[in-house]
Amino acid sequence: MDYSPANKTTCNNFSHPAIMPIPARVIAQISNVSESYVKKLRVGNREDNSETAKRVKQADTLMADGFEYLVNEVKSLINKEDI
Repeated sequence: MDYSPANKTTCNNFSHPAIMPIPARVIAQISNVSESYVKKLRVGNREDNSETAKRVKQADTLMADGFEYLVNEVKSLINKEDI
């Protein structure tokens, strides 16, 4: 097999943002469901049209948005020049 740069693959191909998702344990506590239910819902093994699933997805979205906002605020505080 001849070497071709087009066939080269890298293991550093990150398609996910640097911010990690909120742990399923936290989302489960907030939405009053089991941790396994949150994990199954995230990977698509559960139907997402029930009231419980909507509540879990809403909690997940709100927590992720809030965490991202918090990270940006901390970043701006650290990067200020007058510290």
